[in-house]
Amino acid sequence: MNGTNLTSARFVHRLLSLLGVFVSITAHAATTSAWQEIKNSDDLQVFATQVSGSPLLKIRALAVIDADVTDIITAINNYAQQPSWVPYLTETRVLEERSVTEKLLYSRFDAPWPVDGRDVVYHVSRQESPDDSITFRQYSVESPLMPEKEGYIRATLMESTYTLTPLAKGRTRAELLFHADPHGQLPLW
Repeated sequence: MNGTNLTSARFVHRLLSLLGVFVSITAHAATTSAWQEIKNSDDLQVFATQVSGSPLLKIRALAVIDADVTDIITAINNYAQQPSWVPYLTETRVLEERSVTEKLLYSRFDAPWPVDGRDVVYHVSRQESPDDSITFRQYSVESPLMPEKEGYIRATLMESTYTLTPLAKGRTRAELLFHADPHGQLPLW
């Protein structure tokens, strides 16, 4: 992985680490359905909101990455390397390539004790917009290509959307919306 891809991967790792913490927070942490800022640093803003009918918060993260959109997409699509920068991820594989812009993926996460491992089967689509931004949409699906595995809890990805918008000087604005149910118990570390 070259330096730019490594920088992109490190940013995504940081973002996913934060989301891993926030996904297990229940909605009582948010008092209204409006977005509430829960983190603001020089390079990352994270917001949370309640979702009607769900005890789990929906997360929105915004950042500017010092990497070109193409390099970020290369890092994201390198499934063999994802376990080196996505927390607790042990495997991602393509179950079905439906088209150039649509795939069915499987990911497995092995978390430390006392948390049980999780896995998820999900549909991913990619859409390019007139402003040159690229949006990835992901959501859980059931598939006979990957039945539930013993020893893993099947998580539900209700919504995961990330939009990458190119900026000047090889930088990229990244926006992530994330709402998932890991099912089972998770500690609030």
